[in-house]
Order: sequence, then structure tokens, then C-alpha cells
Amino acid sequence: MPDTQLYAMDFPQVFHTQTQWLRDNAQTRNIRFMVHEGDITHLNNATEWSVAFDAITDLDGVIPYALTFGNHDLGVNGLAEDRTTLGDDAAYFLVDRYLQSPTYGGVFQAGDFTNSYHLFTAAGVDYLVLALEFGPRDDVLTWAGLLCDQYASRTVMVVTHSYMDTDDTRVGPTDDFSPDIYQICQPTPGACNNGEEMWEKLVRLKPNIRFVFSGHQLGDGIGRRVDRNDANLPVFQMLANYQVRVMGGEGYLRMLTFEPDGEHISVTSFSPYLGTSLEDGQNRFVINLTQGTFTP
Repeated sequence: MPDTQLYAMDFPQVFHTQTQWLRDNAQTRNIRFMVHEGDITHLNNATEWSVAFDAITDLDGVIPYALTFGNHDLGVNGLAEDRTTLGDDAAYFLVDRYLQSPTYGGVFQAGDFTNSYHLFTAAGVDYLVLALEFGPRDDVLTWAGLLCDQYASRTVMVVTHSYMDTDDTRVGPTDDFSPDIYQICQPTPGACNNGEEMWEKLVRLKPNIRFVFSGHQLGDGIGRRVDRNDANLPVFQMLANYQVRVMGGEGYLRMLTFEPDGEHISVTSFSPYLGTSLEDGQNRFVINLTQGTFTP
């Protein structure tokens, strides 16, 4: 689920249509897990979190999910001058909701689900999902790395708000909207890591990290790349963010279908709100897990 910030602010009906469609199709499409790429809200206020809560908790007991917070979910009016968020408020998502999920693993800091991990199994493959904060701190990356070691037999999916850019590179310090420009990243070294730093400090070092999902970047809101990690295994890194489209994204979701052959993943972009798919090669393609490639 890419950035929903404008749905939470102005188009709640789009948000609700997305999660209702996921709920309605959970069994027929065998939907095993949902990840939100952050910027759940736009202004980090009570009104928008109420919209997000009502929509996302529609999935409770039906589809397990992991949420990440983006820059707009942090600080007063979503300006990310600090890491405070109403998303941890008892009236909204609170860690207790995660505790009720059979996929819940734990959090980086007690009582705070800004960084969390989740365990699920699909088609005989065990997965570890690491949901990491916007511009993860060094301590968070260390924690994530230890979890990769602890669950070494699991395939790891990392989801974080900012990682990939629209030019198919990882976000670096000079890129537009890099975490480095936000106040939360200014105080001390290690207070924040951009996409390139996440690759160097975490992703490339852990052989079981095979996927990274992110949103945040504007432009056409899509990007992808494959790199070999230090174990010479392909890591599939993908950006999806449709918020520049009409109505803050037209309700498009990015869906990954793990094919029965165990070697291919079909990637599609579908809007339950419009009932249409994006058919261009950047929004509909196939991942070849063995060859480490994206193909039409």
C-alpha cells in the first residue's frame, strides 16, 4: 500500500475502498500479508489518523499487515522535526493491536511500533518482514541486522518509507526529499540513514534480505533495481508511490503474486477505486528470482 496521505486528508472513500477490496479478496486471491510504505497521513493529526485507523483496521483478523511511518506521519503537522507521531496513540494503532496478530514478532522499542518485525509463511516459504522508520537510525539498522541473523532461514522483506528514487537509484544525501534534509536527521551522526546508507550498512550485508519496498519519492513515483548482495544473491528493490495522480493516487495498490513455480513473482498495479490496472512495463512486470531480473 503506497502513500495514503492525501486519502487520509481529503479522500477517505478511496482509502476505505482499498482496504475493503483487500478484505473482500483475501481468500480468493490468497492474500497473505499487506505492507504500508509510510506517509499514512499528511498532517499527523487526529482527524487523519481516525480515517487511517478506520480503513486499515478493516483488515484485522483477515489480512495481517505491517505499517511504516513516513516523514508526514512525524512531528507537528507532519513536518518531521522530531519522531513523535499520533500513530502510536492509544486511540489509533498502539502496539497492543499488533500483539493480537499471529504474525507479530516484536518492536525495536517497547510501546512504540515505529520499528517492528513480523513473521508469516506463504506457499511453503517463511518470511521475515522488517518495517523500519523513516531514515532509520544506526541503532535501528543494528537491531534489524540482528533479526536477520536470528531468523537466518527466513527470506527477509524490508519496508521503509524512503529508499529508492524514481531514476532507479537509491536515495542519497543530495537527492530531492532525501531523509538528510529533514530536521530529525540533523542532530548527530547516525541519527538518520538514506537509501544508499541502508544498502551499505544493512541490506547488502545480510544474505537473506531479498526485497526492499519503499514510497515517498514523487515524479512518476516508480523505480526498481536489482543488485547482488555480498553473498552474490539478487536483491529486488522497488519504489511505488502514486500520490501525484488525481485524488492523491487514484487508489492504486502494488501487488506481488508469488507464482506456483517458486521462481517468478508477477507484479501488478491495480486500483480497486477505479477498477483498472496500469499496463505499462514499469507497473506490470515479472521478477525472476533465479536469474535476478525484471522482465515484461
